[in-house]
Amino acid sequence: VMELFPSPYIHIGGDEADKTEWRGHYAVMTPVSHCYFNVYQGDPATEPESYRGLLTLKKVYSFEPVPPELTPEEAKYIIGAQGCLWTEYVTDGKTAEYMILPRLTALSEVVWSAPENRSWEGFCTRLVRMKEHFDAAGWSYSAIRII
Repeated sequence: VMELFPSPYIHIGGDEADKTEWRGHYAVMTPVSHCYFNVYQGDPATEPESYRGLLTLKKVYSFEPVPPELTPEEAKYIIGAQGCLWTEYVTDGKTAEYMILPRLTALSEVVWSAPENRSWEGFCTRLVRMKEHFDAAGWSYSAIRII
């Protein structure tokens, strides 16, 4: 694979890697529980067709990229997180935008902010301004009630 896609990083899914080899390598965290945006954000009756499941904005914001069971030595290998969007049900760019926004905003703040600097209430306040940017850019996003 490295010959086809030369890069300092390569994706090996958790189901494709021998679990005895998980420790000791740099990792970008992408757990289904918090980082897969191809599920509903709210009531399926009002959302674009999607995989079953629900991933709310608040759940994304609650993500802690460095699992608490890791030692400080192990934690240094967590170099970030990634949001994922499988597109089997995504028919166009506007739907893709809708599926990731504003959840990608929440994930970005979680990954780029130290835990002690995160606040759900503060994020909700900042999100009002972010939605103004989404509107100005003409982006499609979920306008689910956040509080």
